[in-house]
Amino acid sequence: MPAPISLLVAYPKELIRAGLRAMLEKTGIKIIGEASDAPGTLTLAKKHKPAVILLDAAIPGGDAFELAGKIQQSMPATKVITL
Repeated sequence: MPAPISLLVAYPKELIRAGLRAMLEKTGIKIIGEASDAPGTLTLAKKHKPAVILLDAAIPGGDAFELAGKIQQSMPATKVITL
């Protein structure tokens, strides 16, 4: 059996993060962390090196597209999906 996909959820609202976590964990995806702002997202991404980051386009504390670029430069294997 293949290893589960590791995912970091970066969304400012706790209720949305909880809903995404509940929905995605049923699929076998491993949620390795949650962040509510851009600095927290970058810190958790560097620490856990997830396979995928689910990133809100309106993430507080920075520009989501600039953040995605930083992530891709420092962790090219990590894929970023922007909502």
